[in-house]
Amino acid sequence: MNRGEKIWGIVPAAGRGRRMRADRPKQYLPVGGRRVIEHSLRALCRCESVAGVVVGIAADDSWWAAQPFAHAKITAISEGGETRAQTVLHALQKIMRSRKGSPRASVTDWALVHDAARPCIRAADIEKVIAAARANGYGAVLAVKLADALKQQRGDAAATAVAANDCWRALTPQMFRCGALRDALQKSLAEGVAPPDEAAAMELLGGRATLVAGHPANIKITAPADLELAARWLQGAPPAAEIRVGSGYDAHPLTAGRALILGGVTIPWRAGLAGHSDGDVLLHALCDACLGAAGLGDLGQYFPSTEARYKDADSRDLLRQVARMLAANGWRIVNVDCTLIAQRPKLSPYVPQMRGHIAADLDMPGDAVNLKSTTTDGLGFCGREQGIAASATVLVTRD
Repeated sequence: MNRGEKIWGIVPAAGRGRRMRADRPKQYLPVGGRRVIEHSLRALCRCESVAGVVVGIAADDSWWAAQPFAHAKITAISEGGETRAQTVLHALQKIMRSRKGSPRASVTDWALVHDAARPCIRAADIEKVIAAARANGYGAVLAVKLADALKQQRGDAAATAVAANDCWRALTPQMFRCGALRDALQKSLAEGVAPPDEAAAMELLGGRATLVAGHPANIKITAPADLELAARWLQGAPPAAEIRVGSGYDAHPLTAGRALILGGVTIPWRAGLAGHSDGDVLLHALCDACLGAAGLGDLGQYFPSTEARYKDADSRDLLRQVARMLAANGWRIVNVDCTLIAQRPKLSPYVPQMRGHIAADLDMPGDAVNLKSTTTDGLGFCGREQGIAASATVLVTRD
């Protein structure tokens, strides 16, 4: 970058934030000991590369005047518009306008635009955006790669819009040349387009910004719950995850003429387990533990023994379906611990294969699945070799 080129921070803060249902615009709500906007402004002002910062506020904004953020780098306060594009454009026009005694941005200077309602921006991410924009000479956008498939609502139905591996969630800051960004915003407004961010406006000029991977802590305050999340991030702690534990138990009698199947492994033996499905007590106990942890009932609720379609059903398939139910409700299985109870046959030689099946079906690392086999020393129906039982404990979590 030319040493004469400056970087100007622009913070659009003219939004009303009505979804917060608060007594003031969301950027003025307290979080982490300061107002939301103060965290955003402090981050830009502390960046050595930033020459000055312009704040765009609504014309009738009384909250800023009541407690303005004082810093030597706050170069100007500009009047916001009805849209984000208008607010950023007004800020650009203000610093690019020649005025005696005040700084003036040139068309080749840089505009570093950051949302007032993103208080958790990290200094390292700001520097990464600046470095990427300088490297390509055009612009850069902070973003987070999505892991989930995107759905687009069409009436009452949903259809997959874009594969997750192609999608990023745009964050701020976003950095572009002042002159180019001004022209892009003017063009979009003239054509009646309301770009959601600066990168979208720049696309009208045919440009493509570099995507820079940012930290997921850089959330935008939109709903009341976001304030609690932001407070935790600002304290240096990630948002607390919900953790639950579930337990399951199953027992079936041994009967001649049936294959003995445990953990999806067929074990040579003189008898198998009676049951409507394949009688796999281990996977049945595990399914119940998973469903119980997620508060989703029990196995019989979804795969009743009264339905013919589940006759001799493969319990590994049932386990995979249960895993999908948990995922659909936002739950991730952390680890499982199971115990098989049988006097005979000796099950320990088959334990590694059973663990492998469970890990594969739950899409978990092998060391997150534990399985033991034990006897009852001749006590009870298991000790008398009349049946086999299994218990399971599962830990699940979700953000």
